[in-house]
Amino acid sequence: DFLNKNHIQEIDTSTFRLTVFQTVTGFRFMLLTEPESHFRKNMDTLRQIYKLFTDYALKDPFFTSDSPIQNKMFKTEVLKVL
Repeated sequence: DFLNKNHIQEIDTSTFRLTVFQTVTGFRFMLLTEPESHFRKNMDTLRQIYKLFTDYALKDPFFTSDSPIQNKMFKTEVLKVL
């Protein structure tokens, strides 16, 4: 498994659920959902977003990890996943 398991993956409260997906390279993707949402479904969503990130952001020659993602196709595809 290529994922770093030494971090918080989920925080549950009575008002929200925060799910965290972290790559071995240190990128973190977070999803804030209703408390009734399911962890596995949330992780699948975050993995899909990570795939889009690798396809659109990391292959964009203008992308830098310390700035917002400006790729319009990435944003469009993420909205489809959500």
